[in-house]
Amino acid sequence: MKEIAKENIIKGSELEKLLGEALGEIRAMIDTNEYQVKNGEGLEKLCKTDYEIHFKNASWKTIKKLNKQIRWWSWRPNRHSANRLIHFLRTRILGVLKPKWGTSRYESSIPSIKIEPSLKEQLIQKKREVWKKLRDETEKARMDYVKEKGDFYKARLYEKSVQKPSILKKVFSNKELELV
Repeated sequence: MKEIAKENIIKGSELEKLLGEALGEIRAMIDTNEYQVKNGEGLEKLCKTDYEIHFKNASWKTIKKLNKQIRWWSWRPNRHSANRLIHFLRTRILGVLKPKWGTSRYESSIPSIKIEPSLKEQLIQKKREVWKKLRDETEKARMDYVKEKGDFYKARLYEKSVQKPSILKKVFSNKELELV
């Protein structure tokens, strides 16, 4: 994929071609990583849309932001940047600005599209949460044990040393101990 330089703003048919490549790469990433797509039909509709008409109606600022989203995807091709690009296309390019203020400023004919991790990845993340919770509980129990054990045995060692005379006291007299 051609990388967009920060200073260059691509527009027209070249932008549509670049966007098509980016959407193709996103679909390939979804297939290779076995990601789940919430509203897969909407993603198919996004990929098949002719954007030339929409680019003519878009403002210069929106075209610049689209260039930025595509550049972000080309630098970091991951789930997060793909979701950002898809959301931008769905709301700003294909969406319509609402005349009244509501819950969102843009209205889109395509329902929300989100790329989510695979089932295996979600299972691993849930198991990690459980493991972290158990690890914290285990560490807390270990610290309680160490504190209790340390206080108990320190007290017993101190009592033994006070009660029992040392071997030196048995062998030497008090005056000889002072010399040693």
